[in-house]
Amino acid sequence: MTSPDAWTPPAADVPPREAARCWFLRMQSGEATPEDIASLRRWLEADPAQRLAFSRACEAWETLDEMRSFMTDLYGAEPSRVSSRRIATAAARWKSPWLATAAAILVAIFVGLIYARDADITTAEGEVRMMKLPDGTTIWLDTASALNLHYTATERRIELVRGEAWFDVEPDRARPFVVDALDSRTTDIGTFFGVRRSGKAIDVGVQRGTVRVAWRRHDLTLNAGQATRFGASTESMPTLPFDAAAIAWQSGRLFFRGTPLREVLQEMDRYRPGRIVLIGDGAANRAVSAALWINDLDSGLDALAATQGVRITRLTRYLVIVTDAGASAPAGG
Repeated sequence: MTSPDAWTPPAADVPPREAARCWFLRMQSGEATPEDIASLRRWLEADPAQRLAFSRACEAWETLDEMRSFMTDLYGAEPSRVSSRRIATAAARWKSPWLATAAAILVAIFVGLIYARDADITTAEGEVRMMKLPDGTTIWLDTASALNLHYTATERRIELVRGEAWFDVEPDRARPFVVDALDSRTTDIGTFFGVRRSGKAIDVGVQRGTVRVAWRRHDLTLNAGQATRFGASTESMPTLPFDAAAIAWQSGRLFFRGTPLREVLQEMDRYRPGRIVLIGDGAANRAVSAALWINDLDSGLDALAATQGVRITRLTRYLVIVTDAGASAPAGG
């Protein structure tokens, strides 16, 4: 394989599509240097056409979720679809695990640019959107979410592609209102309800009214104040209490009550551009109770550092490393 010293970035007159492939292969080679990463960032920022070309090159390889799986495997957490041999080979080529983190997450960020581009309605990372559907139904779409509309003379069907959406449904007896997510279907019976798709798990909550949820051989009716979660290593659809704090994002806030720090950071990561990566398990299960503003999550991270005994290291604007305050800190930039 070509050594780092022998590689040079694509020339300025190389077409974006060709140059993007060169950059992508460099990032994938395991031999990229910090200078390469900085050069790639400058190239991406210089022209939207170049950024789009790089996004499409990434799309041909993996989705954003698979990149997150790569990061999980790289730091020895739960096993995923990426083989341990591939991780070991890639990690061994990097002089520092922090450089490996930076490169992998940089690719993930730009894969995210095209993550939901083909859906009818989408939100970007950190964006929360409220709008009216053609029938007068109001929807609230959470961060990094996407859905498709299937409206006909006989039905109103929503396909939740990813993320979370809540619906205040306009009654129409002639056209049932249903939401499909993975292999589940939620049918409105005059209500304000929401559906969240997270990996292979589905969450349904009802704040007002009633819905009927069908999944595989199960059929469950949920009333106001009830919720269910299924699909992620479950065989049933339990009836659970609905926590109104789960939709605080509609008013621009995130609420946590005794939530493990790992889960808090994962939720913050959904709304903040870039990536927040927790390294080590020392602080992962510390209970956090907090109210954070979605539009100022950097202040929220600083508050966690002050109250949870963790160190926040901002390697770039888009990459934040969280470690136990007692652990060695990475070299930041």
